[in-house]
Formats: sequence, structure tokens, C-alpha cells
Amino acid sequence: MSDYRKKDSRIYKFAPECWDHWLTLQPFHDVIHSYNAGPQPERKRDDPNEPQHIELDFSLWEKGEIIIPRIWRIEKDRVMLQTMDGYRPSSMQRLWDFLRQVPRDPEWFAE
Repeated sequence: MSDYRKKDSRIYKFAPECWDHWLTLQPFHDVIHSYNAGPQPERKRDDPNEPQHIELDFSLWEKGEIIIPRIWRIEKDRVMLQTMDGYRPSSMQRLWDFLRQVPRDPEWFAE
């Protein structure tokens, strides 16, 4: 098993259809701080009939609650951004463009 599969077994286990998309996100892992995959059978809020997906959470949180939702949802054949206005269609290219402009810690630029 590759190192990525060991590290990200949650993605490989719950969203194997999205694995190739996940691999394209590897260069951005320093700015992806919160992610998940589903549906997960043990989570009651997950519908087992929904498509396999990866979620990247860039929401603003306060006191354990989402104040401004910004969740990228990646499925096999589509990408969406969840905002306060609901789900908006997007693409992997737009997600990559977003991730390129997310600020990185200064340590990222040093050896």
C-alpha cells in the first residue's frame, strides 16, 4: 500500500471513487486542515445512498458552530462549494485555483 493510502485510509475506505481526485490535492495538504470522506455507515447523519465524496472544510467556526460555511464537496463526477446560499457548482480546476491562493505558514518556504 502506498504511503498516501496508509495516511489517508479514511479517504480510501469511504470514498475510493474519489481517490484520484484526492491524489491531485497532495501538493496542497499544507493548507487543507480539515477534511472528511463519506458516506460513513457509523455516522447517523450520513445517508448510505448518497454518492461517495470528500469534503474540505474552510468554514469559519465560532464556539464549535459554523458561522460561515465554506465546504468543498468532491464527488466522482462533480465538485460543489457549500456556502450560506447552498451548494454552488464548481470544478477541480477552480478548487486548485482556490488552494493555490490560500496563505501558507512561513515555514513552508524554508528548508
